Amino acid sequence: MRLFECQNCHNAVHFDNTVCVNCHDTVGYIQDRFEMTALEPRGNGRWNALADPGRTYVLCDNARHGVCNWLVREGGPALCESCRHNRIIPNLSVPENLVRWQKIELAKRYLFRSLLRWRLQAAFRRKRTAPRGAIPRPSAARP
Repeated sequence: MRLFECQNCHNAVHFDNTVCVNCHDTVGYIQDRFEMTALEPRGNGRWNALADPGRTYVLCDNARHGVCNWLVREGGPALCESCRHNRIIPNLSVPENLVRWQKIELAKRYLFRSLLRWRLQAAFRRKRTAPRGAIPRPSAARP
């Protein structure tokens, strides 16, 4: 996996880091640039990304649980491209579930980084058209 560089101190930053281990700046991943970036706080949860000056970002909403380090543009969706595919999250009142969720989300972010990088579309589940347990109707008779 690629090593990134902190734009503040030029130390190595890994894909799963949330802070630079050298200068202690908060870091996040910009999904459309495929880049980890050091962040400067702007207040109210908003950040300036040193790798993308001039744009304001917020952390994915799942960062509050410590399961995501991706950034989204201010005013955009609350969840990053990877976390938008969560249909259900574990019961966080069970302490070990948070650790399990963190491991699953890290693996999923690696997958989504690759899918986005290779310009492959992520599969979406189809909406259920029949109630659960219903027997599907056979399609119209074929000639």
